[in-house]
Amino acid sequence: MPTIAFHRSHFRAGPNGRHLIMGNGTPFFWLADSADALVRRLDRAGIELYLRTRAAQRFTIIQTAVLGGVDALRQANAYGLLPCEDGDLTRPHEGYFAHLDHVVLRANALGLAVALQPVGAGFAARGLAVDAVIAFTTFLARRYRDQAVMWVVGSGDGVEDAEQRTLWTAMGSTLRAETRARQMIAYLPADVPTRGAPWCQAQAWLDLALHRSGLSPEPWASITTGYATEPARPLLDGDPGREDQLAPGGECDGRLSAHQERMTAYWSVFAGACGHTYANHSVCCFHDDTTIGDQARTRWQDALHDPAAEQMHYLRQLLEARPYQSRVPDQSLLPQAPTDPARHQRATRGDDDDDFSNNRGGDRGSYAFIYTPVQQPVTVDLTRLTGSLVEASWFDPRTGRSIWLGQFPVRGLRTFTPPGADDWVLVLDDSSRNFQPVGHAADRSMSF
Repeated sequence: MPTIAFHRSHFRAGPNGRHLIMGNGTPFFWLADSADALVRRLDRAGIELYLRTRAAQRFTIIQTAVLGGVDALRQANAYGLLPCEDGDLTRPHEGYFAHLDHVVLRANALGLAVALQPVGAGFAARGLAVDAVIAFTTFLARRYRDQAVMWVVGSGDGVEDAEQRTLWTAMGSTLRAETRARQMIAYLPADVPTRGAPWCQAQAWLDLALHRSGLSPEPWASITTGYATEPARPLLDGDPGREDQLAPGGECDGRLSAHQERMTAYWSVFAGACGHTYANHSVCCFHDDTTIGDQARTRWQDALHDPAAEQMHYLRQLLEARPYQSRVPDQSLLPQAPTDPARHQRATRGDDDDDFSNNRGGDRGSYAFIYTPVQQPVTVDLTRLTGSLVEASWFDPRTGRSIWLGQFPVRGLRTFTPPGADDWVLVLDDSSRNFQPVGHAADRSMSF
């Protein structure tokens, strides 16, 4: 099983400030799994099963909380150990954090980075002394600053006010100083859905802006707004709706499906996100027969293989198949896109004229991806592509297979219709670039 080769300076923003790269300049696609209760709920055997499964599914990051839940300081881990002595943040329990050490080291060994959230969703951080928070953050930063770790600040009790911002600023500034700016720091806001760039967009400690689409019917909207905000930061949806989550009311009535998970992921990434965090309701809380009062219905061991979990890596496969650092969102490719959010089409393309010096791109690219959530015509302005001929194919986000359509002259508008129901990605390439086919089993014998 291939793994990621981590380097001393593990991750940073790429030259245009929009994408992630590793220390040696290799492109890095954030494909995280949300595992909020991992450290608290699982023993080492469970951790091994979980991490090996996600590594095999080609995730790149495990996103988890150090302290999660309302009573996090009073909740023991699988071995009966509390995180801190007498609930005092300045007195961390060595045994508890030795268990966290195991999570980080095993994940890294399997080629998975870890996005650690010192204070997770629901934790009652309000009223904590800033000095205690700084001491706890310092402890964590020094313990893990030599590992393949990123940090996620924010997402406390669901309220974003001056007190909380003071707390997150202290935490972010401490992490920046104690890790010697070698590890990336992200901010995850309290509001769901996020409505644009975070308040800390210009803070010196911020490297990566996470958004929370939740159950928003337009998960691309906040990514689009954040992408247009200066200074440029890599950004992504760090807290979407969860597969198999009970979400009654409106268009999301019932359990969230794999189709809805794919829509959220492709919409947001094509809108400019540098990756995506997938979430499964039963896995986030590690639901099993002992879980009480939770709406999850599937044992986490079984939910690991829910459809979207097995399909998310096709998004990574698609993005990594073309020049990575030059990709930009471009809705001008779709002059006749539908206005109904449920049928929303989203386009992204290469930007071969981009010199990265002024964060502006050119007008055309050597390739384009267009996502359609349902079977409907996709009308594309081919003049947004370089070259004289374009090669077209359909990419299936459920299977990773592609269907070759042929070569077409680069002039004016052309309409393509997906070959089946549900969602598809139209792949367009400048023929002169001789790109390898996207996906597998691409039949290139047809030409129109």
